[in-house]
Amino acid sequence: MGRALMKDAAAEHAASDVQASLVSEGTEVMIVRHGRTTWNEEGRIQGSGDAPLTEAGEIEAVRLGERLAMGLGRKPTVCYSSPLRRATRTAE
Repeated sequence: MGRALMKDAAAEHAASDVQASLVSEGTEVMIVRHGRTTWNEEGRIQGSGDAPLTEAGEIEAVRLGERLAMGLGRKPTVCYSSPLRRATRTAE
């Protein structure tokens, strides 16, 4: 192989190593919706109303946490949530 081809191959290999490390070290962002609320069951629009989670919503939140733990293999570094009860309970 000529010197120019060897340099190109080495540069491509180095670039793929950098891309792989960026992917493994990158930031992941997940957006999660709150669990089911009493207002969901009534067909009401919630907006900034503070409807609590139902028992089913609590179970959904727990299952979501379990699925994330299994899928990620680690806990999230940070979690941002609305101050509304339905959002904070789901985030817990």
